[in-house]
Amino acid sequence: MKCLECDFDNRPHAQFCRNCGFTLAQLCLRCHHENPPDSKFCEACGKPLLVTPSSKEAATIPIDFHVEIPEDGISLEEIVKEYIRVALIKTNGNQTKAAELLRISRRQLQNRMQSYGFSSQGFKRN
Repeated sequence: MKCLECDFDNRPHAQFCRNCGFTLAQLCLRCHHENPPDSKFCEACGKPLLVTPSSKEAATIPIDFHVEIPEDGISLEEIVKEYIRVALIKTNGNQTKAAELLRISRRQLQNRMQSYGFSSQGFKRN
């Protein structure tokens, strides 16, 4: 999947560009359908998408940003998993830096990564 921002050739089904962090697709956390990056609702199930910032956008979000919870709710575990994934993308798979961003210990991050099946290698850019 080519990045529209930097023209980097990402692996198929990537949500974020591994080169610049640009949002390539929005993944529905309920039905796992890939939606265009500017989508607010899932094309398959119609539910609101949890918008996750790209690494570029994450750096500009104010500390007191407003979060909306969908009417039908969302699992806190899904949100935690997504933030860990974004922190690892932003830090190029560096666990120490990702843990610092999330304000947790490196050991806590590693335990969560193991439970989610994440590997640091999967977040490293070429």
